[in-house]
Amino acid sequence: MASYVFGRRPDGIHVIDMDKTWQKIVLAARMIAAIENPADIAVVCSRPYGQRATLKFCRYIGATAIAGRYVLVPSPTASPHFMEPRMIICNDSREDKQAVLESAYANIPSSLSLTP
Repeated sequence: MASYVFGRRPDGIHVIDMDKTWQKIVLAARMIAAIENPADIAVVCSRPYGQRATLKFCRYIGATAIAGRYVLVPSPTASPHFMEPRMIICNDSREDKQAVLESAYANIPSSLSLTP
């Protein structure tokens, strides 16, 4: 996060560099737009405060929402909920580290949020 900090105010609050932040948002939007079928995008959120936003985001773009606890499904025969998304968007990389780790094993691109 240090590269996104523009400066510091006299009262100690850090000022975010909006130009760099906007560039990353545009890059993430291009990655999402490159997927032909929005149902191949999985949005993962395990935090209670981000689940509603995740469900609404998925409803508007047509993606698959995984709100709540992320459960490992190793094979198609193990569960009917097995899926192989082309992209995973995580709300919080610290809380959703299992999804990020599994996407790295399967060479699935992960677009992480701006939360530290």
